Amino acid sequence: GTEDWIILVQCRYYEYHYINLEKTWTDAQKYCRGYYTDLATIESAEDANRITLLVNWAWIGLTDDPASWRRVLTVDSNSWKWSATETTSPGGYQNFANLEPNNYNAAEWCVFVDGQSGWKDYYCSNKLHFFLLPFTG
Repeated sequence: GTEDWIILVQCRYYEYHYINLEKTWTDAQKYCRGYYTDLATIESAEDANRITLLVNWAWIGLTDDPASWRRVLTVDSNSWKWSATETTSPGGYQNFANLEPNNYNAAEWCVFVDGQSGWKDYYCSNKLHFFLLPFTG
């Protein structure tokens, strides 16, 4: 339930909730959608910096679909899409750490915030805490 939600970061337009549960990326997405929301979309350096400074290893809503690749082993950061919109970053904003995404073992298709240097791709089957971005309206 929502007792696991922690309001961690309030930014200009959004209030990000850190979920104190560990789930695979897909299960985290299902959990969020069960509350009529989705994994967090990060659209600005301001939001990324606030989140990155406060947590270690938490899923965000960015994922890559290997079926969309134009190369055998892509590390093209432009193929990554946000879970909530199924689109790439508005305005092209990205915050991948140095040498990321690297698609290690051709199997890292989900993104987490590492708490130090930005976003990193990772195995979707690993369990991490995650950020939820409540829909407003």
